[in-house]
Amino acid sequence: VRAELRIPSSNGVAESESDETLVCEVDPEDADGKTNMLAKLNMDSTQQQQLMELIRMGEVESGLSTYFDPDAIVSQEGIFVPSGKAVAMHKKEKKDNGKGKKNSRRELQYLNGENRAGTKNYLVVRITDGDDKVRPEDAATMSDDVFGTAIDPINLKSQMEACSYNKLIVEPADLPEDKKAAAGVLEITVEAKLDSINGVDLVENAV
Repeated sequence: VRAELRIPSSNGVAESESDETLVCEVDPEDADGKTNMLAKLNMDSTQQQQLMELIRMGEVESGLSTYFDPDAIVSQEGIFVPSGKAVAMHKKEKKDNGKGKKNSRRELQYLNGENRAGTKNYLVVRITDGDDKVRPEDAATMSDDVFGTAIDPINLKSQMEACSYNKLIVEPADLPEDKKAAAGVLEITVEAKLDSINGVDLVENAV
């Protein structure tokens, strides 16, 4: 994380309430080899004050400190932090790269031995339960919401790929034509009822 001095406009007034803009410096390995890539941190005034205080106290250090928020939204305009959330930073040890130098490269984590990088096929299941309860969106809308197959520019696919700098690519699961309700979407009907005792578990097990 680093701070940038804002240049006042011609009338002598800064473009925002703060004289400083906070940005994250992206590692070239996370930005397709591009250097000096910056992502603006879009925070409310209280969050920005909290982060600036951490910087002044030395608890946040450039190149070592990492900001992570699972609810943050990443886009070409920067990182948008949910308003009102407390600022939490952590610092990790630099790793030896074998050449006598240290780095703090951010990597996609392994979970249960699975590498999260690469192309992943996602399956969306639209379920109708024993009471004929089903989400109101049809299969085509669900496909658009998750994969951006029609008119939705901000979807699960676009956001996961943006957050990972295209290290994680989301694609619809390949389904037989007679089973496919829409790209990456399967429709099924189960006898289990969502409103019954342990209904969620019963429906999941039925699926």
